[in-house]
Amino acid sequence: MSINPLLGELAEIARTELLATKWLLAPSLRVGNQWLESVVRNGQPAVGFRVLTLSHLAMDLAAGDLAAGDLAAGRFAAEKVSPLPEFAATLLMDHLLGEQQSEYLSHSEASTRLAAALLSAIDAMRMAGCSANDLERIRFEVRDKGGDLCKLLNAYEAQLEALSVLDHAELFQRAIDRLETDPHVVPENLLLLVPDLLEPRGLEA
Repeated sequence: MSINPLLGELAEIARTELLATKWLLAPSLRVGNQWLESVVRNGQPAVGFRVLTLSHLAMDLAAGDLAAGDLAAGRFAAEKVSPLPEFAATLLMDHLLGEQQSEYLSHSEASTRLAAALLSAIDAMRMAGCSANDLERIRFEVRDKGGDLCKLLNAYEAQLEALSVLDHAELFQRAIDRLETDPHVVPENLLLLVPDLLEPRGLEA
């Protein structure tokens, strides 16, 4: 979907669903608000829209903090949700690399670049729902590589728990769990608008 057809669809939804609660998923808050501003500039009022990224939506779901009215009414007990910033996750991985007795990675010089690459790999595995137990069942071409990744993944997850923080994958898993246990966590008659240009991966989808 190109941008112009997207704006046309948003204008039509704004016209036909004037009073509905509308959540618009966007690549960023800035981009989503720009879409709505363009709709308004073209003469169509855009009422009742809330712009969210996938991460913002997951954070609100995980915290049970989707609507101030719901919280004020005592429907949900909001949890403290502390996402781990990417730079902090990279520093954590760098620290874990220095602590691990690694058979495979010991041949690689520890660096922030290596930590970032390993963090990206672990994030991709966790977003795909892969655990350390799953890794143990995979036959790696280099056996020590699989063992090292398992140890790193276990250590990484243990540190997240010890620090009481969530990474990207855990945040989305918490959101999924919330939806499965309490489907009423989202407003009734909600229109969730998901542009085709978004490409959610793994747990995001």
